[in-house]
Amino acid sequence: MITLELKNSYRYQCFLQAYFLYCNNSPLCLQKKDVFIITPSELLESLLAECTLLLAIKRYFTLKHLLFHWTCMNEKELEQLQKGDIIINLTYLPDDVVSVSSRIHIVAQPSKVWKTLADYDNLSSYLPKVLSSKVVERKGNEIILDQIGKTGIFIFEKIVHFRLKITEEYPGIISFEQVDGDFDIYQGTWVIETSDTIQGTVLSYNAEIRPHFFAPPILVSFVQRQDLPGILKAHKHRAETL
Repeated sequence: MITLELKNSYRYQCFLQAYFLYCNNSPLCLQKKDVFIITPSELLESLLAECTLLLAIKRYFTLKHLLFHWTCMNEKELEQLQKGDIIINLTYLPDDVVSVSSRIHIVAQPSKVWKTLADYDNLSSYLPKVLSSKVVERKGNEIILDQIGKTGIFIFEKIVHFRLKITEEYPGIISFEQVDGDFDIYQGTWVIETSDTIQGTVLSYNAEIRPHFFAPPILVSFVQRQDLPGILKAHKHRAETL
């Protein structure tokens, strides 16, 4: 039998919800503070072999609450991060949506990485292609943020405006979703993680993107691959110099 202990980790709780739904065709309500011990070996077998499990996850849980937190860092990724590499993965989803996930290692405490990410009014001072960033409303852990930025390359470069609804789950997750602006879909998370095998913090960015303006998925993915290293390095430098 395989025992998997799911401690206070939102990522694993989301996975357990999806697995329960997959097996029982009904949702399971979980609390973040709970600790779960699950023992059928079928869990690991499903992880490794059942493509339909992933389809069930994608069907019943939005990326905001699941896919952003589901995949664990494996040993190879940790080695890459320790060497200073930036990990970027791009996936083409239906309806011309591009999914992007990326990670960077930051030699700083998670609290400093959080402080960097949550300094919304000053993002334009150090993030490339962010022209302005302003909090227009704040209620508890929810923020409405107006941003103007540049996207694209060469003659395809464009100024974009968008308003984001941000939800903070201190100390590890900042979720965002466009509520108005130049994208049909722009939603994602910043995730702050630590590992026993790597000092400091691992910062992950995950998003689903589909512009309202004409931009083929291949161009969107190219721009993401070009722009993300600069954005992640800027956050890294900021957090490490606080």
